[in-house]
Amino acid sequence: MNRTRNKRAGLTLVESMVSVVIVSVMMVSAVNTVGASRTTMAKAGDDGIGMMLAQDMMAEILQKEYSEPVDAPLFGREAGELAGLRANYDDVDDYDAWNETPPKMSDGTAIPDRTGWRRKVKIEFVDPASPNTVVVSDLGLKRIVVTIKDGANVVAKLRSLRLGTAVRKSSIRSLQFREVKSGGLP
Repeated sequence: MNRTRNKRAGLTLVESMVSVVIVSVMMVSAVNTVGASRTTMAKAGDDGIGMMLAQDMMAEILQKEYSEPVDAPLFGREAGELAGLRANYDDVDDYDAWNETPPKMSDGTAIPDRTGWRRKVKIEFVDPASPNTVVVSDLGLKRIVVTIKDGANVVAKLRSLRLGTAVRKSSIRSLQFREVKSGGLP
């Protein structure tokens, strides 16, 4: 007797459903991975732009004189510099308490595509023997801190020390420090 089995060459309904579930889980995972990758790329791009904005401001400040070259030394902006245009600033401490949104060039022209971004500057006298110690009078060393924010998030923070001529013993005019922390800056 010759028995013939009826074999089907195909998938059952259960096999098809299992395949659909497996492919769906893989697609969700792939979409989540692409989304996370894009978010990381955007954050890295913002961090780079923030650091560039901080470095640009710091370079501008460090090119200025340590103290007022014309008038009697006064911490902060002098009478002719109160207009708000940084192009009129001639010494480092003129930038103290600078706070602008959106970031602008020294002539007041807004930097494009930076709406919602903020650039802040803080200048303090510090002790040359202990640069982390803020002092009330000029001992020949100023700490400059430039902070860049995108909304409420700190994107970049750059610190620099500027030496006055009384303290300067070599050709070093300034020291610069960049803060980089994973997960953002405080």
